[in-house]
Amino acid sequence: MYKHGCVDVFIIGPMKRVRLNANNPIFTVNYAWDHIAERKTGSIERTFQQVVDNALCNPCTHILSPDACVSVSAFYGLLINREHVADNPRNDAPLNGIIGLSDVHSQDTYELYERLGIYSARPLDTGGFGLLGRTLSGLMLFKGMDQFLMNNPNLVWAVCRAPENLEFIVPDRFAGIVDTRFYHHLTIPIGPSVALVADPSFVYHKQLAAWQLGTINAMAKAVARRYYFSRDLDAAISLRRLISNWLDV
Repeated sequence: MYKHGCVDVFIIGPMKRVRLNANNPIFTVNYAWDHIAERKTGSIERTFQQVVDNALCNPCTHILSPDACVSVSAFYGLLINREHVADNPRNDAPLNGIIGLSDVHSQDTYELYERLGIYSARPLDTGGFGLLGRTLSGLMLFKGMDQFLMNNPNLVWAVCRAPENLEFIVPDRFAGIVDTRFYHHLTIPIGPSVALVADPSFVYHKQLAAWQLGTINAMAKAVARRYYFSRDLDAAISLRRLISNWLDV
């Protein structure tokens, strides 16, 4: 969303607002999965980026095509399950009762197998052979994504725009517990004032009203765990601007 420049970040723990470069390490993910999973996620991300580029280049775009909706849903499913896997990394899993395993390969060879997409049992630090935790995390990553797609087979995504001078908030995660219920944000900002939205309450509104943006941003803040950000948080959470724009609608 923001590859260059600076953004306003609100850090939830200390209740502190800071101005950071968009390339700050706070926005990076500590991978808990293997090279195989990371390579597979790359193709999903590239397809999603094509949808984003097309949406940004064509201001008339609103409801996405069925194929584009599937691509965005796959990316969203990947996004929320990355968060889950990163929070809950898997431990190594010993393989017991299997004969014929021997420590004949070097660590570099096992790493090469992984980069080539070959799953292999390897010596564990705890002794014996088994699958590494990051391999299991990679498998769980795609299991979760597939589960999301199966549970939401006909999700409609649309390009929605914020009112003039207002912006979307980007949370550090896109699903979580809100008021004791699990909530999917179903909004992926792709620019300060442009987002892909699948929430049925907003998906058919190409140009959002101020109160609609306020609702979306309030939920973004609710699902955020460590931080949320925008290019200009004053343009995302300013009640005065929201009310002013709402009265003009």
